[in-house]
Amino acid sequence: MTSREYLDMPYQIVREIENKTRDMAFYREMACSMPAIQFGDKVITSKSHDAVYEKYIEKADLLAEEIADNIEKLDEVKREIGAEIELLGKENERMVLRYKYLMFMSISKIADKMGYSERWIKTIHSDAIKSFEIQHPTSPPVHP
Repeated sequence: MTSREYLDMPYQIVREIENKTRDMAFYREMACSMPAIQFGDKVITSKSHDAVYEKYIEKADLLAEEIADNIEKLDEVKREIGAEIELLGKENERMVLRYKYLMFMSISKIADKMGYSERWIKTIHSDAIKSFEIQHPTSPPVHP
């Protein structure tokens, strides 16, 4: 795993949480909707005793559990990466990495917050990544 992949792990977890949240909302909406009435000949071979909405509720509940697990994992990963970032020598590098990888700020927002140009923030970011790679030649895998 490269340093950037390691630092980008919180963002990837957030994306996963967002996707699961969207899917969970869909299943909950489907559980509350009424099935359409169908007219015409219908052959009943076997009847399921479970209502359709129960399947959607089960899927939504399962996703809610997965989301809770992902939130715990996100907190753990952010703490670990934050501790690794704190080991860097320069405050500006630490700030840029914290803003970008732990607070998910864009380069332009970081530049506004720190009072520097975007170009200078990109330079600091590049230097920070190099410093991080030197300090962590192979980024440690985060515990699953």
